[in-house]
Amino acid sequence: MDKKDKKILVIEDDEALAGMYAEGIKKEGYTVILATDGQKGAEIILAETPDFIVLDIMLPKKNGFEILEIIRSTPHTRHIPIIVLTAFSKSEYAEKVNSYGVAGFFNKAITVPKEIVFLINNILFSAEKSDSIQFQE
Repeated sequence: MDKKDKKILVIEDDEALAGMYAEGIKKEGYTVILATDGQKGAEIILAETPDFIVLDIMLPKKNGFEILEIIRSTPHTRHIPIIVLTAFSKSEYAEKVNSYGVAGFFNKAITVPKEIVFLINNILFSAEKSDSIQFQE
């Protein structure tokens, strides 16, 4: 399957950050869908079953943990790889986020789109998939 056939959903309420991540992912050849609140993100997940999700924790309408719960409790979405981006430190959310089996947990203040794209490529197209990526503080 080609990259253009892969849908990446970015759920981020900061429009500047969402746009920055979306542009970086699009440049790599993926199809990008944006949602700026948790409710819209949940609707897209259930309707379109994206191939990968980049998820903020602090969102209006539904927070990232509510989204993680929906994804992991729904049979046709529980397999979707997820990267969590947060402005908070690892210690505040690490255990709870990791309990959902996310592929990565990053501090969005210091993470650039290139890092996210690298991880997306590795997870979607690598023969050997890793269980988890360490949080970067």
